[in-house]
Amino acid sequence: MAGGNILDYPDDFDISAFPAGKWIAISRSMGIWSITLFLVIIACCIALPWIQNNQTVHPYIIYVNGERGEWELIGREKVNKDIAYYQSVQHSLVGIFTKKWFTISGNPGANANNWGRQNRDTVCAQTIPTTMPQPDGGDIYCIADEGLYQTFVSSVLPLYQTYESFGEQWYIDADKIEITPNGPVTSNGGAWIIRAGVQSNINGKFDVIAYVCVGYEPNRYPQTLGYYIKSFNAYRD
Repeated sequence: MAGGNILDYPDDFDISAFPAGKWIAISRSMGIWSITLFLVIIACCIALPWIQNNQTVHPYIIYVNGERGEWELIGREKVNKDIAYYQSVQHSLVGIFTKKWFTISGNPGANANNWGRQNRDTVCAQTIPTTMPQPDGGDIYCIADEGLYQTFVSSVLPLYQTYESFGEQWYIDADKIEITPNGPVTSNGGAWIIRAGVQSNINGKFDVIAYVCVGYEPNRYPQTLGYYIKSFNAYRD
């Protein structure tokens, strides 16, 4: 047809059957993504308070090795609850005492400090025991019952001194110590069970279990808020 537009059917016949379909598809995709994003935001808002209320605190004991100048973590207690101050103090005290009890140093002076006796009313009362060796000695004595210390001197110390003379050294494996209550723990004390690994430079590693009773006498043990080790019975596990 002259002067007209002749379509070369079918090669030049490219008319979409539904021209608006492409934009509808894009709109649907955007709608789906918008709804998805909205649901994700709602889920985050719901989960946030739950996450904040379920944060877990892991108390632990920091042990400072006075000879090597190293910091170690011992007695990690995995809990998800509030811990009373007296339970935290006792937990730390039994861990520190266990580590001191099973320590045989290669330094005779450090052993003398750890095992020696001091004046309980002066030196012990004025010194806040830490895991560091005390400059005036009495590491074990200052946080132990008098009868317990006498048992240590008569039954344990002679054996330790023999090991020391042979060059044997002991230390607690900081990654292998567990401290758990063995019944109710109150502000007046409590019972505890300690499982630990002791490393010897001569006889290798061996496991021990200790049953510990913590007492409370604020006037006699003010440096540890009144708490002290009343009894300590340890065995090879």
